[in-house]
Amino acid sequence: MASNEKKYPLSPKEEIVLGAVAASSKGRKKVHGYVLAQDIGELRPRHFTMNYATLYRVLNRLEQKGLLSSELAKPGAFPGRSRRSYGVSAEGRKVMKKCEVAVKRDEQGDLYVEF
Repeated sequence: MASNEKKYPLSPKEEIVLGAVAASSKGRKKVHGYVLAQDIGELRPRHFTMNYATLYRVLNRLEQKGLLSSELAKPGAFPGRSRRSYGVSAEGRKVMKKCEVAVKRDEQGDLYVEF
């Protein structure tokens, strides 16, 4: 199994979320999880779905691996729960080059998955 980990360091879900964070940030440093969930929900082809619980588990896993960085909004900046925004780290950008799945934007600005 160790050799399989080297060949495929990320699961397909992790590859899609990592790519979606990079593509969803649209030049900003970080993207909020809610916006990311909406972008993933609109990915083409539409056969890919991910619920919020899975999305946040994958985001946490990618952050633990050092591929994403996150920051918490200032307390009181938003009503309700604390909001966390995510960005791709330098190590994450290196790993993205090795991924078999890529998330990109078309001419209209819509996200799509390229296999």
